[in-house]
Amino acid sequence: MVGAKPRRVGLVIGQLTYGGAESQLYELARGLGDKGEVVVYCLSRQGEPYASRLAEAGVPVRLLPASGHLDPARVFKLASWLERDAVTVLHAFLYIASAYAYLATRLRRRVALVTSARNCKKEAHWLRRVLMTRAFKASDAIICNSEEMKRFAVEHYGAPAQRVEVVYNGVDVDRFAGDARVASSPRPRPLTVGTVGRLERQKNLGMFLRGAKAVLERFPGARFEIVGDGSERNRLQEALVEDGLSHA
Repeated sequence: MVGAKPRRVGLVIGQLTYGGAESQLYELARGLGDKGEVVVYCLSRQGEPYASRLAEAGVPVRLLPASGHLDPARVFKLASWLERDAVTVLHAFLYIASAYAYLATRLRRRVALVTSARNCKKEAHWLRRVLMTRAFKASDAIICNSEEMKRFAVEHYGAPAQRVEVVYNGVDVDRFAGDARVASSPRPRPLTVGTVGRLERQKNLGMFLRGAKAVLERFPGARFEIVGDGSERNRLQEALVEDGLSHA
């Protein structure tokens, strides 16, 4: 409709430090900034590096730190900011943000709620589990970044399957265009496959190792690299030796 006001979108997340969900929020906020108004709500003081990058892109960031694991006052603060910023659609990233977004939109009923599930990790605290179940059931839409994540959200949190949309994580391909000098080099480069992230069980790096072993059977010259750290580091190093992949 000509002359209609653009929807103002709010994006809410627990923190804006380095992370997969955080980088996806950043890319989405930058894209939405070109088409309409967008505001980011961070539920802690942990705003860097993305708070500064969002500010440079012209996207306002509201920091809403908590005084505890579940801070009722933060719900009212978020609801108040939604009113002041005239937000019409609120998209929450990850479980905790989805719980707060659900509670805040109970106070601001005119705001459409979009929740999301991005890791197959069942919340241990019973109250948070209850809030997540209610958040998903009250959502106008639920975003999952894989079919497995959709299955998990439906099975463990009762997310209505008909409202779940699978949206795979996007990649800014321009950032990885590569160096033209390297691409045109006459010396052939070996096939190199890498993964970057936290070395935790939920990342299922055992699957990466199994894939590496299968590829090496057909392409012995291939290289595989794992970049990161975490509680699974020692176990992965042992698995590399056991599978004969320590030099792959």
